[in-house]
Amino acid sequence: MESLTSAGKDFNLRVSSTLNRDAKQFGKRNMFDDNCDTCWNSDHGSPQFVALEFPKPVSCFPMETETYHTSYKILFLSSTDLYGRITIYQMEMIGMISK
Repeated sequence: MESLTSAGKDFNLRVSSTLNRDAKQFGKRNMFDDNCDTCWNSDHGSPQFVALEFPKPVSCFPMETETYHTSYKILFLSSTDLYGRITIYQMEMIGMISK
């Protein structure tokens, strides 16, 4: 098992929105920068998502079966924030790259 999203790893990242379109302060790459002082913050509204695409099929841990996919989408149907936003400070995907 290894980190599929650590610095230097090749993956594409999309998010549903960014708070005030301020990518520098609240951008999607902040989830993977190993800095606990930065974050991705969505704009208000539901649902919100984080989508990752990998150049080779990967299997993420923990999964009950060893299935390989090139894309994963994490969907947040609702928010616990009073303003309807999602905030993520750190995200990491652990898994295996297909051989």
